Amino acid sequence: MSDELRIGFFNVRTTDKDAVLLYLLREVIPEKSSGLTIVFAATRHHVEYIMTLLKCADLNPVMIYGQMDMDSRKANLHAFRSGKSPSSSSPTLQREELTCR
Repeated sequence: MSDELRIGFFNVRTTDKDAVLLYLLREVIPEKSSGLTIVFAATRHHVEYIMTLLKCADLNPVMIYGQMDMDSRKANLHAFRSGKSPSSSSPTLQREELTCR
């Protein structure tokens, strides 16, 4: 693994999760890193919820999950890797595919 890879876990109240995620993506992560951010979620439905939240906050996210057609997955992964979209959300089970390609 890269020495530049960072991982973080946060224990927050359920009612504060959305606000904490937005705060981290807007304020904390940009100050500590110029890299990209992946947010893992439990299910595709959680991914879609997070995507809606981030789009409303003008954070320009992409999502990747197993049931997407291959062209959409490749396009979203390319947008993420190229920096056009600095954040991505994916179901937890999808993480191996994201890291291996």
